[in-house]
Amino acid sequence: MKLKWFPLTLIAVTVAIPAQAYHLFDNQEDWEAHIQNRPIVTENFNIPNQLLAPRPFALPSGLTAEDIDAIGGAAVINGQLRTGLAFPTSLEEFAFPEPVEAFAFNFTTPEPLPGSQGAKEFALLGDFGEIPLNGTGFLGILATDNDPPIESFQTFGSGTIGSLDIDDLEFSTTIPEPSFMIATLLVSKIILLKRR
Repeated sequence: MKLKWFPLTLIAVTVAIPAQAYHLFDNQEDWEAHIQNRPIVTENFNIPNQLLAPRPFALPSGLTAEDIDAIGGAAVINGQLRTGLAFPTSLEEFAFPEPVEAFAFNFTTPEPLPGSQGAKEFALLGDFGEIPLNGTGFLGILATDNDPPIESFQTFGSGTIGSLDIDDLEFSTTIPEPSFMIATLLVSKIILLKRR
């Protein structure tokens, strides 16, 4: 029996999937250099000391503490947002008034009381991944052209005693691309001309 060979053509298909590569900043000067021409809203948490309840709870900047049916606890204390007030774990979600391209804040995880059994470990969660937040520092997140705008973030704490204090939270609203604005203007003009 003779075998017949049939030519086989392979077609390679390449699908481009944009990678998400949010820029993370731990230096406030670098952050400010990257956002200098963007409109910035700052939440200073300048409201009386109080629990953020009932939820949703809107802060003056429009940042909202969401009700996510999870064990959590957040309050404004001495001009800072304090999260992680639930025991032994806590999860809080904060939504921006509209999707943003960037946000940043100063943070502190105060030392546990002497004799307590270990400090809580904290992380920031969102489309940008999971970022540990322990000690004192600065965190800035900037979406690249391939990243979706940021709608919200979550704080997660696990362990026994501790809190995460956030201060001077800044965020930048997204700015439509010039090509999108021109296209919108042209479509509006065409619609108006057809109506005449």
